[in-house]
Amino acid sequence: MMHGLLISIVFMCILITTSMAGESGSDKPKTPLFRIQTEGKFGYIDRNGIVKIAPKYEDAGTFHEGLAPVRTGKKWGFISEDGKIAIEPKFALVQRFSEGLAAISYRGKESSRCEYPLWGFIDKNGNEIIPPQYKFVDYFSHGMAVVGPVEPDHAMEKHKPIHLNIGFFGYIDREGRRPFKNAFFTAYRFSEGVAAVGVPSESAPFSMVFIDKSGEVAIKPKVAMVETFNEGLAVIWTGKNKAGFMNHKGELTITPKYEMAFSFREGLAPIKISGKWGFIDKNGNMAIEAKYNGAFRFSEGLAAVKYGNKWGYIDKDGNFRIQPIYDFFRKFSQGLAFVTIGNKRGYIDKSGKWIWKATQ
Repeated sequence: MMHGLLISIVFMCILITTSMAGESGSDKPKTPLFRIQTEGKFGYIDRNGIVKIAPKYEDAGTFHEGLAPVRTGKKWGFISEDGKIAIEPKFALVQRFSEGLAAISYRGKESSRCEYPLWGFIDKNGNEIIPPQYKFVDYFSHGMAVVGPVEPDHAMEKHKPIHLNIGFFGYIDREGRRPFKNAFFTAYRFSEGVAAVGVPSESAPFSMVFIDKSGEVAIKPKVAMVETFNEGLAVIWTGKNKAGFMNHKGELTITPKYEMAFSFREGLAPIKISGKWGFIDKNGNMAIEAKYNGAFRFSEGLAAVKYGNKWGYIDKDGNFRIQPIYDFFRKFSQGLAFVTIGNKRGYIDKSGKWIWKATQ
């Protein structure tokens, strides 16, 4: 059972580091812009629902550090907040900017041959800073990014990678250099000064530890799996597939007893117990009763929860501020949240008022 847990979660590690990227960015434009899609084209509105960049792109991402990725035809480039082209569309794939760099690839994944695209990084002028050479890249955090594959170091030479299509993972700095040569079975981005990585183990396919920015082991928890630190605590998993929380000293501060758990945001963490979701505080006390069919982290004072088969938003007292009527949701960001009801989709404010609705 331990082996199955570790194998299944290692792939989740890669997905989590990527999916959490949108939450970790702290850059906020002076006038927030929100991505919209109408009649098959993408553009941007402001917080009042006024179109600021007309929908004309085949695809688009959100703004980070003043730039947003957009696709014209089959190629991706970047625009600035005034809608002007900042970096010409010439890439097959791109990721958002983080710490001044964005990952790019000149070709997409060729699924017929199971070949991965090779990723590198550009700066905000479109200059290639790190040539495409990696099958996997993550966003930069604390001056470093997770990449793969990397050559195994001495400790890994006798081992096979868990992710056979990529290989071992390592870290690079903003110049593309490897600040330490260690290779890992899996790796998370740095958060609160440390990063979770998978290292060889005698009793399991691998074990999880936290390293510091020099690559040295900083925390060696005795658990099956760990996730990234947020607000001083990290989600941990036992071999019995129970989730709890640990601090930077490696101490279990909240007993592993939950079926699922997400990291803390705004002082509360979503947990699943006896088949239902609720929220706990940092002392492990139940802050909001576990009675929901789903829950997500708090953002700007509200959290999305699933009641019955619909989603709504509650405050930190557990009161519905926006009734559960939505089929799909995103967290609140800069005052608005994207939601859908049937074929209706768009942005609402914190009162539940529609600010913008898409036309077909």
